[in-house]
Amino acid sequence: MPDTALPEFKNAERLKFFTDAVVAIALTLLVLPLLESVPEAARDHLTAAGWLDHFGGQLIGFCVSFAVVTTFWHIHHRLYEHVRSYSPALMGLNFAWMFTIVFLQLPSALMYALSTDRVMIALYIGTMTLSSALLSAMVWHVHHHHTAIQEPQNPLLWGQVATSLATTTLYAAALLLAVAFPQVNYFALFLLTLVGPLRRVFLQRPA
Repeated sequence: MPDTALPEFKNAERLKFFTDAVVAIALTLLVLPLLESVPEAARDHLTAAGWLDHFGGQLIGFCVSFAVVTTFWHIHHRLYEHVRSYSPALMGLNFAWMFTIVFLQLPSALMYALSTDRVMIALYIGTMTLSSALLSAMVWHVHHHHTAIQEPQNPLLWGQVATSLATTTLYAAALLLAVAFPQVNYFALFLLTLVGPLRRVFLQRPA
């Protein structure tokens, strides 16, 4: 079947594969701080139970960050199921999003190694907020360029746009709450449980 995409739009398959590879590498890098703790534990003659007691915070941080990155990847994957071609703008947004996924490894490593303060909270939740905002920008771009970008047999529905906007709004609210009240810290992310109700608010708006 000939490629019917407009000349300024390129086939999206290579972009999808490249993005998946970057996310896979980022997920792998998350475990490195834990691996580096093993020689230190050996020098201190720690048992496995002692390692868990000493480095349990880092293990929790790894699990949380792994879950966050895989969730973002799943949203990205679902979006690109509707994409057949990409524009220069979509490629730029995609690379900016990949930057946030790779950069998230830094606050993830710092989160349980240093004491929690406003800067740490802003760095961690702020990176996730930016990542979500870039995903929303990609969703919006695909939705509003349906003729050239979307798969004709699998169009992007307004409900997915609403979900993305609701998620980004709640990440931003969590960031503001956590920075304003540091004692709340990462528990502010529980605001994301309100995605469903807020999504319904966005669905009431015209597509």
